Amino acid sequence: MSAVKFYRGFAQVRVGNGALALENGVVRGEMVGATFQGTVRDANGQTDMTGTFMPAYGLNRLFAELPIIGIILGNGNDRGLIGITFKLSGAFDRPNLTINPLSIIAPGVFRNIFEFQ
Repeated sequence: MSAVKFYRGFAQVRVGNGALALENGVVRGEMVGATFQGTVRDANGQTDMTGTFMPAYGLNRLFAELPIIGIILGNGNDRGLIGITFKLSGAFDRPNLTINPLSIIAPGVFRNIFEFQ
């Protein structure tokens, strides 16, 4: 078993009608980071979440700190130059993971084109 430490994590949590949903979720650490949103579990036991996984997050975030260029390449706060979009869907205890491999070649703000809706 392996572990990853995060120094920042937050999300807006919504609970109701037997469902748990998260919005504007972020976890940040030196090794990895991610943004995420969606339904963690609905009343029927289903998951439907999307997000972006960012490897080497500490280094990856350096581009976001650059004036002007950081807005485009870094894609704003809590994001990085390199990332891969993902979707988790299906049964909560056995969700399907779908990734968009093309998203890794799109820098920063342009990655939004490849995000799952």
